Amino acid sequence: MAVECAIPEMLLGRRLCLGFDIRDSMDRILYATNTEQYKASVAACPGIVRFEATIPHLCLAPGHYRVYLYLGDGRADYEVIPDAAAFDVTWEPQVDIAFPPRASWGPVFQRVLWEVKIPSVRCAVEGE
Repeated sequence: MAVECAIPEMLLGRRLCLGFDIRDSMDRILYATNTEQYKASVAACPGIVRFEATIPHLCLAPGHYRVYLYLGDGRADYEVIPDAAAFDVTWEPQVDIAFPPRASWGPVFQRVLWEVKIPSVRCAVEGE
């Protein structure tokens, strides 16, 4: 995600911090972060600043998501932009995952490596 913004006059000479959160369709915050958390805030000087954030493996289940932006100095938010962006996660067929996650399982999807150990006795599944 990339965000460009003009520096508000009230922030000149202060630390500039951008944060965002990701919300699901029920308006629950699923993920939040800001530049201050990573010591990536900068001094606010006149002009345009560009923030770029990459989440290498955002493990979201299929659904609709929205992004809120927060611009401030690390102590207070001076500008909040609700619904600054929105995106949909769709299910792409997976070779080793037969079915997409169910909506009732929540908004997070993470690949799980299962190992199942069976006893040495033979048993049958009912109905097969």
